[in-house]
Parts: sequence; structure tokens; C-alpha cells
Amino acid sequence: MGTRAHPIVRLDYLVRVVCYPISAMILYAVFNRTGRMQPALALLLLCYGFVWPHVAYLWARRGRDQKLGEQRNLLADSVLMGAWAAGMHFSLWPSVMLLSGVHLGNLSIGGFRLAAKGLAGVVLGAACVGLATGFAINFTAPPIPTAASILGIFIYGSVFSYHSHVQSKRIVHGRKLLEARNLEIGEASLQLAQAKEEAEAANESKSLFLANMSHELRTPLNAIIGYSELLVEEAQDAGDEAMVPDLRKIHTAGKHLLGLINEVLDLSKIEAGKMEVYLEAFDVAALVEGVAGTVEPLVAKKGNALLIDASDLGAMHSDVTKVRQMLFNLLSNASKFTEQGDIRLLARRETGDDGRDWMVFAVEDTGIGMTPEQQARVFQPFSQADASTTRKYGGTGLGLAITRSFAQMLGGDIALRSTAGIGTTFTLRLPVDSNAGTAALADGDDDHGGGLAGELGGDHGDRARQDDASRGTEPREPLVLVIDDEPVACEMITRMLAREGVRCRAALDGESGLQLARELAPDLVLLDVLMPRMDGWTVLSRLKADPALASIPVVMVSIAGDQAMGSALGASGSLAKPLDRERLVRLLERHLQRPGNRSILVIEDDPTTRSMLRRLLERQGWTVAEAKNGRDGLERMRASRPALVLLDLMMPEMDGFAFLDALHDGGDNDAPPVVVLTAKALTRDEQRRLAGQARSVIEKGSCSQAELEQEVRRAIDAAADAPVDADGNAGQPA
Repeated sequence: MGTRAHPIVRLDYLVRVVCYPISAMILYAVFNRTGRMQPALALLLLCYGFVWPHVAYLWARRGRDQKLGEQRNLLADSVLMGAWAAGMHFSLWPSVMLLSGVHLGNLSIGGFRLAAKGLAGVVLGAACVGLATGFAINFTAPPIPTAASILGIFIYGSVFSYHSHVQSKRIVHGRKLLEARNLEIGEASLQLAQAKEEAEAANESKSLFLANMSHELRTPLNAIIGYSELLVEEAQDAGDEAMVPDLRKIHTAGKHLLGLINEVLDLSKIEAGKMEVYLEAFDVAALVEGVAGTVEPLVAKKGNALLIDASDLGAMHSDVTKVRQMLFNLLSNASKFTEQGDIRLLARRETGDDGRDWMVFAVEDTGIGMTPEQQARVFQPFSQADASTTRKYGGTGLGLAITRSFAQMLGGDIALRSTAGIGTTFTLRLPVDSNAGTAALADGDDDHGGGLAGELGGDHGDRARQDDASRGTEPREPLVLVIDDEPVACEMITRMLAREGVRCRAALDGESGLQLARELAPDLVLLDVLMPRMDGWTVLSRLKADPALASIPVVMVSIAGDQAMGSALGASGSLAKPLDRERLVRLLERHLQRPGNRSILVIEDDPTTRSMLRRLLERQGWTVAEAKNGRDGLERMRASRPALVLLDLMMPEMDGFAFLDALHDGGDNDAPPVVVLTAKALTRDEQRRLAGQARSVIEKGSCSQAELEQEVRRAIDAAADAPVDADGNAGQPA
């Protein structure tokens, strides 16, 4: 009863209160004039005229649907009107008044459907009372009831006409309000469209800003990382071991800062919806082994043990760079919050309820764990468990947020289970055949996932592999003689050298080593110090005493090698066991002079980076020319053709893309291979554009000197072995 009455209920209440007392008096006059008035009939007329309007009003307001309740009241009115008409023997004008009034009410309130039901109610009421009166008919009526009936008809018509007028005004007013509202909605839509355009423009500006900042930040970082690596090598060669730890700290800090920049750029790409997925098939066990080897130093730093449980995993079709980064993030996170404990990586293949194959990776640790409140925000960007955790353990809080985003991009997800003080388990579920909705680039890589961004030129990868496989039998390749009394050590060094495309022969003692040196005249000798019967110092002395062998460079390899003594006896360098592959590669590049063109053109606008690359390459025996932009680079190429071009992309006057277009549009079928060295975050379109013009793309600061040297050598070797057409022109990248 507290709700406001429906407008129809209020209107009909007004009609009943005004008209029904008049109708009751008219009926009384008719019944009284014909001599049929009785006390019971008078009571019925009193209830009809003065009580029923209020009862009907209250009855309609009680229901949940007031309009439906009022329609039922109108049907009851129809039955009553038919009954009254039959009761007064269908007296003409009073009957017309009653029936027209109720019909107008039904038609006005419920339309033709309710009007039809009302007529049926009239017939029902007339039939019921007609049975009692014998359906007597007397159309005549006294003058006063007739006049009152005509007045009643006028009142009924006036009331319902006024109702129609009010409804029309309400409709017109509602239409005006609707038009005004539509105008407001149109203006709001226009404002939203403008806001959307502004947001898109701001997002585009943000992306451009991030791309520029990526270049501006990575370029000096590349110099810091590269120079620190060079200085470490020079300090070791000079015997200044006291400087090495500090230089390594600079190198580590530079790599750490580069990692933070990459994480922020990754998150920005994800938020902008511009992070792309590159699908390829890869062996999961090999991936797990590689990640474990990378993260092992982090795990051991806090006295933790890394346990791997992964077997019979098979292959996976997904984004290998993102899967690698997710596993690395989870393992490095576990190593950060665990001390003197165990970190376990479990990997298994399973079939889901939908019949799809899934790869499940679980990283368990026995670290500090998390409370439920901390778990609720652990996947939020720039968030860690709490402020005290950030202060104690450091970090940006981006790794887990990026991991979850990557997992969802690849069609999977990550779950968390943790108990404070006991440990944490992250479970990563990824589909074996990822349908991420993004077309894959063949052999693509992420923009800063693995250093080398992949070989872009059609069949270069196959040519390089074929070249590596056949290099051991080609007479033009250099030869290294390994003299070591341990067969296992000889086998290991031989395999390392084979991977670098270098032929190798081994001798298990000093005498046979000297004999092989005289027979083979090797380009380099790797000589162990501690050997039975004839040690390495004796062998070194005899090699240098023989005029035919004295010019061969000798590198001492030993656990307890004495660098000063080796230098005094004529050794060209030393390597400590266990062998570091990067140092071995640098040593090979330094001492093994390969035939052919040894010139490299570095096109880079940053003078610090140019200087660093020059020092690095000249240490390996290359001749280096420099150019500060693409236009300068083209002029230097016209003067002298290099064996390789190291090219930056973002430069003034003529950038790297324009240089590549000019290089290949000039019709030079003998153009040298190009390796792009850039700090720019490449889009998919830019990678496609480079695919036919550059052999590979290397991100500044993401690869070591040894990796850069290897890529330079592979590019030159692949170009030298490229097929030649009928005109004598070497093949170019597809």
C-alpha cells in the first residue's frame, strides 16, 4: 500500500466515484417507478454506487501488477453492467449509459482485447439475471432517468476523452524527453568517440615513446655491457685479476638494467595489445635443460639445490621464447625467495577433459611462502607480497604479471598454491599445440628474448648448418692440434671446436703430439700442462725450439697453469680448466686467421657503440670501417666492398631500412651479408621487411661478444658458400 497508485487505477477510481453514484440513483428511479424496488435491491444499489468504487481501488492497489488488477475490476464492472441492464428489463437510455460507459472504459484501458472480454462479461451478467427475470424487455423509461442517463453518457464520454487528452500530452511530453535524451546520448557518443580517438592517439604516442626510449636506453647500455666485457678479457690477458670482479659487477649491473627495461617494455606492449606471438615447434626437454642451465647460478647463489623432473615430454608448438621466459621468471622468483632450500621444476604432458594435450610445468620451492592476502595481489604489475618483501629481496614485481599474461596469450594459465613459512608452487598449464590467434612467423623470435633474433633470410639457416656439418672435411678450414693425456678432455675440446667449424686432431702424450705437429703443421696447438713422462712445459720448449714449428701459436690448457711461465716460454695464451666456451671461441678468432676478405663495415650513428664494435672486431683480426649513417655507409661500400655489414636501424639522414632498400634496389647481386644490430623493438611488419634483406637481427646488449663473433663468422661463411648463378653472382637472401 505504500506504493503510488497506477495512473489507470487513479483514473478509473475517479470515474467510479463520480459516475457510479449517479448510475445507482438512475437505477433506483427506474426500479422505483416500475414498482420493483425492494430493500435488498436498494442495499445492492447503495453498495454498487458508494462502496464498490473504493473496494475496486483498494483491490487494484494490493496486487503486484496494478494495471492487471484494474483490468480485472473492469471485467467485474462489465458483468455488473450486464446484470443491471437485464434487471431493469433493458430500459433503453439507462442501459445505453451503463453499457457505453463500461465499453469506453475497457476500450480506453485495454484496447480491443479487453473490450471484447468486457462485452463477453456484459453478456454473462445479462444472461444470469435474465434467467431470473425471464428476459423481460421494456425499452421505455421515465423522463428523469432518461435525462439523467443522457447526462451520465456525457460524463462518461467527457471523463474518458479527458483521459485520452492527458495520455496524448503525456506521450508528447515523453517524446520530447526522449528526443532530448537522444540528443544527450548523441553528444555523449560524440564525446566518447573523441575520447577514444584521443586515447588511441595517446596510446600510439606511448608506443612511439617506448620504441624511442627502447633505442635510447639500450644503445648506451650496449656500450656499457660491451666495454665491460672487453675490459674483463683485457684484464685477464694482462694478469690484472684484481680488476676482474669489479668489471664483472659493471657487466652484471648493465645486464640487470637491460632486463628491467625489457620487462617494462613487455608490460607496456601487453597493455597496448601489441605483444605478438610467434609459433614454432621445439623440443620441450631441450628447452627445460637450457633454462635449468641458465638459472643454475642464481639458484646456487643462495645455497639452493635445483631438482629437475622432466621426461618423455616430446615436442610442443608454441612461442618458444615466451615459454622460456615464463620458466626463467618462475625459477628466478623461486631462487630469490628461497635460501638453503630446494627448488624443483616438474614437467609433464597430460590430456585434458576436452581431449587436448597440455604441457604442465610446476615450480616448487621451500622458501618464505605467502599469506592469502599476499597471494591475492602477487600477479598485479609492480606488486610484490608487501613493502617489506620489496625492501628485503628487491625486484620490480613485473615477472609474475608478465608470466600470467604470456600464459593467457598462448591459451593457458598459471595457478598458485602457497603456505607462509613453508613454500610456494606455481603451476603453468600451456596447450601443446597453441592456437593463440596470431599467425606465426617462421623461425621468429621475440624482440629481446634470446639475443639473436633469428636468421631472417630464407634458407640461410640450412646453409649455415650444412656449412657447419661439412666444414670438418674442407681443406680450407683451419686445423687445431689438442695435446692432452685425458681422452675425455680431448673429446670435449674436439666437440667444442667442431661446433665452431674447426678441424681438430688429438694426441694423448707429448711425444705423439710433437710428431703430429711436424706432420700436420696445425694452425694452433692447445697444450695441457700436467701430463706423464713429458709435461706441457717440455713440449712447449721443443715446439719453440723447432724452426718449422716455432711460428705455430700455442695456448696452455691446465687446472694449475702458470701464465707467467707460459709467456716466458713463448705461449700465446692460456685457458683454465674447466674450459669456458666463450673464452675458447674468442681465442680461436684471435689466433686462427681465416682466408678471404676480412673487412667489416659498421654503420652506426652512436660513436661510443662504433668504437666498442671496432675494438671487439679488431681484436679478432678483422679490418673495420665505420659509417655514421646509411648514406655514409653506401659511399664507403662504393669505395671498398666489405665482407659483412653491421647495421643499426635508427639513424639520422638515412636509417637502416632506407639503407637496405638502396642496397638491394641498386641491382648489386654481390652485396655483402647484413647483420642488423639494433636497440629498436621491432614490429611484425618491420621483421617481415627485414626478412628478405638482412641475414639476422641482434638486439643490442642481449648477446655476448662470443655470440656476436660467432654470428659474424657464420654470416660471412654462409655468404662464401652461397650458390652462384650462371652469371657468376652469389645468391642473396630470399
